[in-house]
Amino acid sequence: MDDIAALFAEFEQVQTAEIVQKLSERNCIEIILKLISTDRIHVVFSSTGKELITPGRLKSEISNLVRSHGGRISITDVPEFLNVDLSNVEKSCHELIASSSLFLVNGYLLSKQYLDGICTEVAESVLETGMMTVAAISQHFNLPVTLLSSELDSRLASLGTRFSTTFHIRNQKLYTDSYIGTHNSKVEGLLLACTRPVSIQTLITNNNLQEKITSQLLETLVKDSSLPGTLLGSGLGLYTPHLWLNAQKHKLSQLFLQNNFIEFSQLTAFGVSKPSVYISELFPEAILLQRIAVHPVIFVLTDDAIKDAISSESWADIRTVLPSLLSSADISSIAEQAITKRNSSTKDQTKRCHYVAKFFAVSSTFLRSCASAIDPFIVAEATAAAAIIYSRGKQSVSLADDVAGFKGVKKSKKGKTFADVEDHDSGKKKRSGRNRAEADNILSRPVLETTLVIKAMSGLFPDLESMLVAGIVEIVAPSLRSQYDKIRDSPHIVDSDETSVDTERVRKKTLKLWGQRIQELMEHFQVFSTTNRELENNGIDVASLDVYLNQTIGAEIVDQLLLQHALLNNFSVAEDCKPPINQSDREQMLNSVPLGVASQFKQLSAQTNAPDFFSQTKSLAKECNIQIKEIQRKRAKQLAFTMRIQLLQQLTTETRSEAVLLTAVILALYRPVGLIVHAPYNSLEILLKALMDMATPLEVMDALQGLKADIETASEHLPEKTEQVKTLILTESRSKESQKRDNDI
Repeated sequence: MDDIAALFAEFEQVQTAEIVQKLSERNCIEIILKLISTDRIHVVFSSTGKELITPGRLKSEISNLVRSHGGRISITDVPEFLNVDLSNVEKSCHELIASSSLFLVNGYLLSKQYLDGICTEVAESVLETGMMTVAAISQHFNLPVTLLSSELDSRLASLGTRFSTTFHIRNQKLYTDSYIGTHNSKVEGLLLACTRPVSIQTLITNNNLQEKITSQLLETLVKDSSLPGTLLGSGLGLYTPHLWLNAQKHKLSQLFLQNNFIEFSQLTAFGVSKPSVYISELFPEAILLQRIAVHPVIFVLTDDAIKDAISSESWADIRTVLPSLLSSADISSIAEQAITKRNSSTKDQTKRCHYVAKFFAVSSTFLRSCASAIDPFIVAEATAAAAIIYSRGKQSVSLADDVAGFKGVKKSKKGKTFADVEDHDSGKKKRSGRNRAEADNILSRPVLETTLVIKAMSGLFPDLESMLVAGIVEIVAPSLRSQYDKIRDSPHIVDSDETSVDTERVRKKTLKLWGQRIQELMEHFQVFSTTNRELENNGIDVASLDVYLNQTIGAEIVDQLLLQHALLNNFSVAEDCKPPINQSDREQMLNSVPLGVASQFKQLSAQTNAPDFFSQTKSLAKECNIQIKEIQRKRAKQLAFTMRIQLLQQLTTETRSEAVLLTAVILALYRPVGLIVHAPYNSLEILLKALMDMATPLEVMDALQGLKADIETASEHLPEKTEQVKTLILTESRSKESQKRDNDI
């Protein structure tokens, strides 16, 4: 202690002693520079160069400056306060930052105490509000979100201890336990208040809820089986309360039990996504059909009606015992299943029945009685047919002789007289037996017309519906045809001396009917060809449509014209012969017409352009006295309108998606074009492009393109989309017809 006291005394004496010698400023500078050059000292010069400060002292001054400014100061303001260059300040600041004494954020020096103060202030605010977003805190303090998230996260435990609560930071939001509890209570209250299915996302949006907290709560409730409903999908799915499910189950059960059936569309309207599975779970005994589920009592009623029909040896209309709300397709399905089940339960043919015309159960005994009742009519028709065949056989001899005589004249090399031809004909008569046999093979035989049988059956049973009569005839037709053919072909049925047929009258009648058919086909061809020209004028490539038109209607026209020419050239053609003609008959007919005409037919068959086909057909028709006129615009519109009505009727009953789509596109094109297009399914792209170019309503285009996409992908929603397209097109058509009637009024 004495030594220390002596040193202090000596130091004080030195300080108070009078200066005897002074160093000049230059000497001081040289001494300092010498010390710096020899690394004895490390100093930093001031901005003026007249003052010195050590690095340690500079860092201390910077720390004191930050503290004096509340823990935050811009680094660009430090040189002004300390009179030190910015480069030296930045160097010292980096050393302080490396030692975690300070933080440099967006050009500001921040102290650890400053960040502690911010976190404390934020915690106090969160205690008051319950929740704050990190983005709002960042905007308030002008600090990065990442820095605040990191600093707050590292201080959550200490802040919770200090304020006696628990803080949570999730999804860039700061919560307290009390806020989460209040939020969860609100969510549970909303779920309990729901009376119908609701989207969780909609619930969050409408009630300003926190998505992450709500999702975690739902997961917990589902896991604990404490959710007052069902949640479809994970996380934010569709919530359906038990209250709604119970009411739905009660309502659907009542519908099913009251009506003894329920449609799948009704289940879908109640929000059931899988109707067949739902109804199977609700009523395991229910029987599932294509579009409905039925109660077993329906089949009991149907089976009772079938048993009555069998026991009374009569028939039963299944429609009369089933609910009137059932569609025709449903009734047909139920009837077919019930009849199949009844027949499989017995081997006795007299105890069986037949499924007829979709809605009828006809006993086997009644069918046999129908066949017996029509037997006299079949015998009479077959006898008349045998007489016609016999008469044709006699006429064929004369026809064959005429043809042979004509060929004999053609083969003569030098001018022969008519006497030569007569001699030639007399020679041919010697071979008349062989020619008759050949002609018999060519002539077709009459067949039993179904329409005549239906007409006769309706006369015998006037009380039967026409649909039922047609169905019965369809079943018994094979046995009737067999009986008819046997009698018709019998050589002993007709006395040749008492039977004759006016062949020429039949021939003229046939030519007239065929001519009318050609005129009708040509009108239709011109309507479709005009439609193709309209599309072509709108920039649509119709080459494939022309080819299809020529290959369908055009081919039938060619065959019909060939039949006309063949008959005019004395080729034996049956009056009931119709296109298409098989290749063998076609070659024989082409050989029977002049070479020039045959060549024209071959060119016409290969034609692909619709206008050229029309002009060539017109020329060929003129040669057989058929005048083909160009169709007038008004007549074309009338035919197109008639075709449109037929297509609308077809669309109403059509169920095949491809057929519905093609028909709908054709009907949609009728509106801008005013005509009907004749096109196959593989031309849909062309037709859809035409619709788009003609400013078709967007709703119609979306529906048609959507159905096309579902057909290509075999979507499970295909039946629904098909029905939607049908409804849309039919509604559009009715709207157009109503508008037209209003305009007419």
